[in-house]
Amino acid sequence: MAQRDSAKQHNWLCYLIAASTHSGPGHFFSAEAWIKGKLQDLQDGCNIQRCPLQDWEEASQTLQRDLKDFENTLIQLNQMGEQLICKLNPTSDLVKKQLSQLRDQWQTLKQTAATQTRALGGAKNLQEFNKKVDKLEAWIREKEEEQSLVDVLGGNVDKMQLTRRILDLKQDEQLYRNLHEEINHLALKLEKQGKTDVKNISSKRKHINKMWLKVQSHLKNHHENLQLALEVSSFYQQADNTMFAINNMWKSISASKELDSFGDREIRDIASQIMMLDVSVSQVSNLHPALAAGVTQKQSEVKDCWALLQKVFR
Repeated sequence: MAQRDSAKQHNWLCYLIAASTHSGPGHFFSAEAWIKGKLQDLQDGCNIQRCPLQDWEEASQTLQRDLKDFENTLIQLNQMGEQLICKLNPTSDLVKKQLSQLRDQWQTLKQTAATQTRALGGAKNLQEFNKKVDKLEAWIREKEEEQSLVDVLGGNVDKMQLTRRILDLKQDEQLYRNLHEEINHLALKLEKQGKTDVKNISSKRKHINKMWLKVQSHLKNHHENLQLALEVSSFYQQADNTMFAINNMWKSISASKELDSFGDREIRDIASQIMMLDVSVSQVSNLHPALAAGVTQKQSEVKDCWALLQKVFR
């Protein structure tokens, strides 16, 4: 009689388990078999070192959903088991043992899944670290090959273009400064996790830090070159504007033939522009002697025209 009761209650548990873990037409699996199957999947088929990271991430997400769904089944099993245990019968010990084994197996599965999830997180961090290092290294090499001041000026760039380039460089520098900080943060995090390739991570971190320190002088020079190029561009634009004003006055003189029609204000304005050009030439020549010849020649052209115009009014 006791054996028949035990078998009946065991079959009832299995029926509940099977109904909750339906996996295909005509096929039912016990909770124990389901847990063992998932453990076997983790151990055999999802080695993070052998699977592509994207495939492993998808498998991990699927497993987490399965675990969440199965947890409801486990709650029902525990409730059913407790009801059976409450009834004083000879099979209570057997039910307790079955539930205990199932809980132990469930905990083992959750712990194994958690370990694999941490491993996945570490692998994703490592992948992100390598991508960030490659991105920063490429940018640094690009900045090490930036144009010299002569090359920048040779492009006949105007003030608006130079101003845009200065602003872009500042924004880029801040962006990659943040990237550099992220790389160091990720590297230290990976090193603390004790990854098997910790030596490689540490080596990359030190290498990129050396490159970052080295490129600072290039960035400083590039900032200075762009700023000086902006000043030179402003000088040439100022000189052209002055020449334009002088030529317009010549045209007006030729058209009117009356010098009295020209007031002192126009003359003073041009004289003021000439003085400002003199200051700009001095500043540019002091900052970059190689540019002195070009700006001095332009200054001479403007002053020669100005001198001819002044003779007319004397």
